[in-house]
Amino acid sequence: MSQEQAQASGPGNGGTVSPAASAAHPIMFWVLTGLALLIFAPCVLVPLWVEKEQMRAHERALEALVADLEAQVARDQARAQALMTDPQVNERVIRRELNVRPPGERVIQWSPDELASVSPDLAVPTTQPAKVIPEENSSRCVAVLARWLPDWPYEDLFARSPQRPLLLAMAGGLLLAAFLLYAPASASDGDADSTA
Repeated sequence: MSQEQAQASGPGNGGTVSPAASAAHPIMFWVLTGLALLIFAPCVLVPLWVEKEQMRAHERALEALVADLEAQVARDQARAQALMTDPQVNERVIRRELNVRPPGERVIQWSPDELASVSPDLAVPTTQPAKVIPEENSSRCVAVLARWLPDWPYEDLFARSPQRPLLLAMAGGLLLAAFLLYAPASASDGDADSTA
């Protein structure tokens, strides 16, 4: 009797679906959906990451430009202040720009050998260190994640034209297959099977 019931309950005989088959449908549905999401997520996140990195590089370049311009403004303000207050600076400017010499001054010509023997000990002014941009938390997370991921060209795979549309189409195909082949049965479908 138990063999007859097993044969009668098989899917080919119009009986109910076995418990193993009913458990396989949700599992396969979620496996295909998970694979689709694993392909779709990098196709969305990597182009955003590339754009963010380009914006950060542009921001760093602008910060360096602003720092250079601020240093130039500070030098120009110091020169303007020196021209307004220091008579020696004014005298040097008059000598250099207008080539004016006082009447009792004598110009001495030095040979290159004499100039080479005199080595002034001038201290080289140190430049200010560049302002360090604090590293964001997302950059640290990506650095930690990069240690575990294989060394693949992620930007070429997920952000460039020939591969990205194909991967998006593959993710869409997997999701479509999950819904067409293994969609969860609704309650009305179960009631229709039980009445038949």
